[in-house]
Amino acid sequence: MNSELLRMQNNHDYSELADVLREGDRYDLEDLVHLCRETEGEAISHLMEMLPHPDIYIRSEAAYVLGEAGAREAVEGILALLNDPETRVRRTAASSLGRMKDSRAVQPLAGLLNDPDKRVVEASIRALGEIGAPVPVEILARLMKDENSRVREGAARTAGEIGDIAAAQHLIPLLKDGDEYAVEAAARALGRLKAQDAVEGLIAQLGVRNDYLREAVIGALARIGGPRAVEALKELIKDRNWKVRNQAINALKWLEDILPEPEPEIKSEPMEAEPEPEIKTEPMEAEPEPEKKNDPEAEENPTPAEAPEKDDL
Repeated sequence: MNSELLRMQNNHDYSELADVLREGDRYDLEDLVHLCRETEGEAISHLMEMLPHPDIYIRSEAAYVLGEAGAREAVEGILALLNDPETRVRRTAASSLGRMKDSRAVQPLAGLLNDPDKRVVEASIRALGEIGAPVPVEILARLMKDENSRVREGAARTAGEIGDIAAAQHLIPLLKDGDEYAVEAAARALGRLKAQDAVEGLIAQLGVRNDYLREAVIGALARIGGPRAVEALKELIKDRNWKVRNQAINALKWLEDILPEPEPEIKSEPMEAEPEPEIKTEPMEAEPEPEKKNDPEAEENPTPAEAPEKDDL
């Protein structure tokens, strides 16, 4: 930690705190964030006194440190900075309120979506997304068509964080945006929304040269799932970039874990022919021969075989 900050902490003397803020050294500011968390409110109370400071850098950096430290007791003071005449201060205040995730900031931040400075609009829409405020889809749709690419990017990120599937129809056209950061934000948002209608548009982005963007698309396809997404991911297993290959493999493994296992194929065994029932035939009894009755005429007129020979007479 900065030796000057250590001395402040040890001596409980923050009279030179304004100098640290004015210089704005990032490492010193990060140390000051840690100091806020360690001193049980002592440093925070002194920073809150700096919020209305006439120096724009001092009040801006004070808002930044308080936001990073999550000092909710400073919310009211930072809210007042949303009306500051300086763009830098309004933007920093909006970002800090987003990190603090305090619902008291929702309405004031929504009011900044029409700020004349696009950087303030971007910071405000992102902050609303971090808080999870239900920003109306029509407002997000308007901001996704803004002339400023950072505003379009911020609106896309917020759409994904809010989780309203109705925003998907406005995010899909953003996949063809000329700014790769806006495209990346739209891809991630569509993945969070699990927008099946976006699969083909996402697959089309796998051919770009920006590998960071491709990795974002792979993550989105993994979240959405489905046969077409799986097919596209399998084609990346032989990609030129090893990071893309590994991410595609991991995405496919993850999909295998969440997709239901196919039902096992039931093989039907050939049915054995049932033996025909044995038909037992009873032996037929021979019909009795009709009893021969002596025919008197036959006795008087013997047949030629029975007639006596002439010589025998």
